[in-house]
Parts: sequence; C-alpha cells; structure tokens
Amino acid sequence: MGRVSKTGAAGLSKNDQPDALRHPARRSQAGERSARFGLSRHPAAEAQQAGEKRKSLDMMGLRDAPESRGFRNWTTSSIRFADALAPCAASPRGFQPAGHAGFAISSVPAFTDSRGPPILKCSRCVCNGPWAQDSSSGGGRFCGVRLCIRLLNEFGIMKSISICTYNIHKGMSPLNRHVKVGGMAEALAELAPDMLFLQEVQGKNLERALRHQIWPVQPQHHYLAGRLAHRAVYGLNASYGHGHHGNALLTRFPVNDWCNRDISVNRFESRGVLQCLLQPDGWPQPVVALCGHFNLLAFDRRKQYRGLADYVRQAIADHLPLILAGDFNDWRGEASALLRQELGLEEAFLTLHGRHAQSFPARMPMLALDRIYVRGLKVESARVLSGRPWSGLSDHLPLCAEIRPSG
Repeated sequence: MGRVSKTGAAGLSKNDQPDALRHPARRSQAGERSARFGLSRHPAAEAQQAGEKRKSLDMMGLRDAPESRGFRNWTTSSIRFADALAPCAASPRGFQPAGHAGFAISSVPAFTDSRGPPILKCSRCVCNGPWAQDSSSGGGRFCGVRLCIRLLNEFGIMKSISICTYNIHKGMSPLNRHVKVGGMAEALAELAPDMLFLQEVQGKNLERALRHQIWPVQPQHHYLAGRLAHRAVYGLNASYGHGHHGNALLTRFPVNDWCNRDISVNRFESRGVLQCLLQPDGWPQPVVALCGHFNLLAFDRRKQYRGLADYVRQAIADHLPLILAGDFNDWRGEASALLRQELGLEEAFLTLHGRHAQSFPARMPMLALDRIYVRGLKVESARVLSGRPWSGLSDHLPLCAEIRPSG
C-alpha cells in the first residue's frame, strides 16, 4: 500500500501519490487489496484512506517521531509483520512454536477494522528501542509479538478470555451421597468459560454407574464438554479395577497439541499435570495451559513444584503465555512465592485482592487450595463462585478469572 503522505488529501504531489497512481502496473494489485478490505478503488477514496492512516498513526504518536517511539525507517503506511514465532529450543511433543506461512501485511486501519484480514499469524516488524531486546542474544526476534499485542490492546481488539478451575469431586456431592455431575453441567453451561480446568474427573467408574441410575454413560469430561459445546482433553492420573480419574481441560479454542505428565512422588497418591497448547481467538500467539492436582503433604508438594518448574524452563518457551491452574492443596500458602521465584508466575486472585481465594470446603470456605497462575498475561478480574448452586455441588468452589495478553 502507498506510503503515508505528509500533505492533505487534495493537491498531492507525484511523490506523495499512492503507489497505484504513480505506477500503473501496480493498479491491479492495489485493486485486489482494496477489494479484500472492502475499499473503493477510486483515487479520491484512496486519498481519503491515506488521511485515515495518518490519523490512526497520529493517535498512536508514531508518525512524526518514529525514533523516539522505538521504530526505525518508516517508509510506508504499512506495519509489516512476519516471522511470527521463531523456533525455540527442542521440546517434547512439539511445544516449540512452528513457523507459519502466509503472514498478514496490512495497514493500521485494516488491523482496527472488522473488515480487515485475520491477524492470528502476524508478528515481527523492524523495530528497536524499549520494545526490542538485544538481537545478538536472539531476544529481538519476538519484539514484533509484543508490538502486535500493544497495538491490538491500544485499539481494543485483543479480547480477554474467561478461565475457570474447578475440582468436581468426581461428580459427587461433598459427602459422596448424591450424584451432582448433572447439576455441575447446568451451572457450568450457564457460566460458559472459554477455558475450564477440571480436577478429579471420573473417566470411568463401573461401581457408581451400577449404583446410580443417573450416572452418565459418557466419561465425565465428554459429558460436561457436550453441555458446554467445548473440546475436551483428558489426562489420566489414577487407574483402578473399576475405573480411573484424572484432570481435564475443556475449551472452545483449538487444541494444537497436548500431553499428560506424571508428577507422582509416592506410591499412595497418583498425581499429574495435563499440558495443552491452545490458540485463543484473536491472539497473536498460542497459550500453554497446565492443569494440575498436587499432593496433600507439603513436603511432597515442594518436590512437585520444583520438578514442574524444571520441566517448564526446559520445555516451554519463555515468550509463550502460560497458565497453570488447578487444585494445589496449598493450605500453607507456599506455592505462590516458589512459583514466582522459579517461573515468574503470578497468582490471579492474589494479584488483584492481596490474598488467596478461599475455595474449600464449599459450604464454608476457609482454605485457599485452588489457584490460577499466569505468566505473560494481564489479569482483569478474579473471583470465587460461592453460594447456590456451587455450595451444594462439589466439595470445592470454582475459581474464575478474566485474562488477556500483557502489552
């Protein structure tokens, strides 16, 4: 597209005219771009569009002082993005971000107009200053990702997503007397979170299926996902003669990859962390989601926290947003300081309210066992869902948060 003109729409000099006017051979190509964005091909309309571009750049304070804003050599009105996610160190099950084809190249108005092209795969532009890191160390490869996030947040395009962690107690009431998975499905369908981290999910239980007529025929993660119209991923933690249970992640976003890690440290408690790579709608890069259930004893939990931290450092790229949510059984309140020090994770409820959320027991919550930790994300809200119907479903209360990429 043509470069930004420094004169008004009327009386453009030849050098300031759009490329399609100065170079007739480019008119067909310009027409294709205009048709794609739903714009007129008339010269007057292109001049008006140039004015809109200048206005958009002026709003961000970029046009007249590129060097002071961290940009170098602005020659056109287009913000060019490419090389979205450079490969990182080798990691299991494809958790290094792959290169993408067909990167978007468009103007500022196209990124702020619903008629514009998709922006899921756009990233790097030529920049320096405060948004870039030392290119000699490789850190500068991701400066465009941060720039893209900053621009999208500036214009309100980057949507926040709702996440929730919930120990469903294998679909039973707090004292294991009544089947509550149906009530959980109704309540969760009304809540409709974008991502749902579940613990103590019953993948199979023949004894309860024979004892309770209302026991679902499907595994609980499929049953709940069907009510929410979500995708479901299940990670088995413990297997026994009549069934098995584990963690599950339910989401409306595409799941690019997943694996389940065994974090058991003794033969009495079978624990795991379910790991998924997701692509939220409208976000420029994927998110790593970890759903965990940790041991009852503090000594064992510390082993699990440190083992998980070692794994995350080795297998998950630092630039990828990260969510770690689940039942931490951390009634001593030790996990947050350790995970902040080891991985730079911040607990959502603690960040906003200055304390951990009390989520257990559901009828009279006194202990803060459930957590949502994030990295590379901004927490907009966090709350515990208390009262009816939640107090009579599981022995835990759900913990929910609204998050978006940090600029």
